Amino acid sequence: MDVLVMSYMGKSLKFSVILPTYNGELYVEEAIRSILKQTHSNFELIIVDDASEDNTPDIIDKYCDLECIKIFKNDSNHGLATTTNKAVDKSTGDVLAFIDQDDRWHDNKLEKHKYYHNREDRMVVFSDYKTIDADGDTIKNESGPIPASTRSKLIQQFCEFGNIIGTMSCATVPKSAWDSIGGFDKDFVVSADIDLWIRLSNLYDFRKINENLTDRRIHDNNTINNYRQMYIDNVKISDKLSGHRYISGKNIDQFKYRITKRRAYNEFRDHNHLYSLYYCMMCYKYMWKPIPLAIILCVVLNIITFHYRFGDIIENKYRSLNYSYNTII
Repeated sequence: MDVLVMSYMGKSLKFSVILPTYNGELYVEEAIRSILKQTHSNFELIIVDDASEDNTPDIIDKYCDLECIKIFKNDSNHGLATTTNKAVDKSTGDVLAFIDQDDRWHDNKLEKHKYYHNREDRMVVFSDYKTIDADGDTIKNESGPIPASTRSKLIQQFCEFGNIIGTMSCATVPKSAWDSIGGFDKDFVVSADIDLWIRLSNLYDFRKINENLTDRRIHDNNTINNYRQMYIDNVKISDKLSGHRYISGKNIDQFKYRITKRRAYNEFRDHNHLYSLYYCMMCYKYMWKPIPLAIILCVVLNIITFHYRFGDIIENKYRSLNYSYNTII
């Protein structure tokens, strides 16, 4: 361990920045440029394109002559988990830093993370972040809970709050930690990150930087909108959590309530009213809280008022006035 910590001291710490791409022509160049502007310069950028069908390969090829960038291309589409694992396999750094093709980093991102990794090698580090829209305008600043200091309470936080990291673009992970758990589970389509954090929380400490160092972009085409697949993945995670030594039946119910509530809300937003009502009722299998009832009332208002959709009007008004609304939902 002493040898490993010494290798992390000062400038010698090398980051491997992991950037999987797929049909990301709109924003991938902005992501790459934000990496190249880092004040900590000892890094390599590993890009693996997952058989994009748009202009993404041409965009990333513009950077192929830079010594710090390695570009690989899949012959066919393998999915995010497999593509990310491949990128990590090609890396040579001490610490992995992840960035989604839609996101961008602040210039001092790696510099800030380096401070913590220099102090302790068995640590996952993440920061606060800012949510931006398709045009790069700020939606709001995001700050999750401080990670618990014990293994049992940390994993219970993931049950209560969900993905406390927020987005992969916020996190850096020692390469040795990634290797010790085998990286992403390829069975997950869009929620491999949550499963990863839960497995890492069994073995490693988590530290949060209380500063926005990442801009997370929300737009119509990114995978965060694939809420049905996300629900399926999260059900798999809840099954994996069952029987865990630190997880009680109450913790599992908290996890299932949270993912079911989110599914009910997203079905409401897509005007799938019967599905929304179904998942609202499912929520009460796990916990009794007022939020599902509020969704039910909005659904009923939409049905009664038909074209006017008063339920949408009320929900939009409440969301615009309540800063923490998305966190509550």
